[in-house]
Amino acid sequence: MGRYYDLCAGDGFGADRPTFYDLMAEGWDNEMSSYKCGEKVGIMMCDRYYSDPDMCKPHESESGMPGTMNGEIGLSNKVTTVNIVFNHPYSATIYSREDCRGRSAWLKTDNSIAGSWTEYDNDSNELL
Repeated sequence: MGRYYDLCAGDGFGADRPTFYDLMAEGWDNEMSSYKCGEKVGIMMCDRYYSDPDMCKPHESESGMPGTMNGEIGLSNKVTTVNIVFNHPYSATIYSREDCRGRSAWLKTDNSIAGSWTEYDNDSNELL
């Protein structure tokens, strides 16, 4: 096991307020290669620094919902900023490789019955 660094939800954390980490300021810029989220928080990572985290473009970011982990992220050793986000009740994390590894991204919906999960199997189109 390599080095690790815990990133936790901060004061005032909630549904509309993520906890922001500038990994350059923490001494971990371009060092992150994996993540593991607790049951109540997710993660949004970006390979560039923006004053507004919502500006991070999909090809510059990677994410995971509560209770997920990724032992080999797609942005390995490229992550500059991290947002710890609040639990979302209807969500899933998708991965680009088997065994929950590679590039990861979250899918969120406002409705637990939205979409059809039967469309996303090994015999149909890949999500990533």
